[in-house]
Amino acid sequence: MTRAPWVGLCLCASLFLQACAAGWSHTPDASLERIFSQHQAEFEALLGEVQADSKLTTLQPRGVIYAGHLLNVGETNFSEIERLGLPRERWVRYQKQLRDLGLEGGVLKGDGRVEFRVDSGSFLNGDSYKGYVYTPTPPDHVRSSLDGYRKSDRDRDRYGRWAVYKSLKRNWYLSLFVNR
Repeated sequence: MTRAPWVGLCLCASLFLQACAAGWSHTPDASLERIFSQHQAEFEALLGEVQADSKLTTLQPRGVIYAGHLLNVGETNFSEIERLGLPRERWVRYQKQLRDLGLEGGVLKGDGRVEFRVDSGSFLNGDSYKGYVYTPTPPDHVRSSLDGYRKSDRDRDRYGRWAVYKSLKRNWYLSLFVNR
């Protein structure tokens, strides 16, 4: 047998295994736990700020959903975001906090729940996201590890995604969401 079919077979097998293990290409739990432990006060400060901002829905390095409007924010154009009520100073502070904590962004959910994403989705990781969640209500599907997670139908949430968590401390969890 020539080399080309073996390479193709190995590539297909590798992609299949990657599809089964959604959590394999994300930051390891131990690294996220260490960051949280070292910067817990900063996480708590960011949480308090985003929860207190009733107009804020989503925060990302270059964009925001604020007062029901999705905005792409450039380095110099703050007029639109300020018009909606988000002061430039707060925007700059949010961005510094995201960078300092290694976060891709944050999403506020109902009932005081806030997600802070560290790893974003891609084709190779099953469109999965890993990060931190603060929630006043303990989530379902808590695991001892999210590393190497393999999808299970018992872990589906009401939106059809797979959602699993690992406890960090009261109300704080590591999270892994898999969309497909």
